[in-house]
Amino acid sequence: MGVFRPLRGALCIYDLFRLILMIGVVVFFLRPANGDQGAVFPLLAYIAPNALFPLMAFFLWRRPEGYQPYLFLYIAGKIVAIMANLGWIVFSYREIILDFMVFDSQRPLFTSGSALVLIVLDGLSVLGASWLKPRALRAARIEGGV
Repeated sequence: MGVFRPLRGALCIYDLFRLILMIGVVVFFLRPANGDQGAVFPLLAYIAPNALFPLMAFFLWRRPEGYQPYLFLYIAGKIVAIMANLGWIVFSYREIILDFMVFDSQRPLFTSGSALVLIVLDGLSVLGASWLKPRALRAARIEGGV
């Protein structure tokens, strides 16, 4: 399992970057127009469950043999995140296009661009994690003598 350690570390670092990016988008770009700072909190409540992804990736990185059963949960959560980002883009495409036409700020470019980047990078992390799963199972069988 030592061969896959850099990939597991990369997943952990990516998920930490992903969480920071999501919080940054909400705090700096999705702030209500009236300046009410209290209105940001409900949006941050939607992001809070995403803090589990860096934790899962960290535990898989540090002690993979103990946390291998959670790799499928990690992959399933990433797929749900991809579908949620795609759904957001599909259902808010009119507002995105109107914001691009007005282009009074960098908000539409950053929010839609970060959603697309997260979709691509989450897809890559799903591929990386699914590539890890059979190799981890095979290595566990070899170490266990099965």
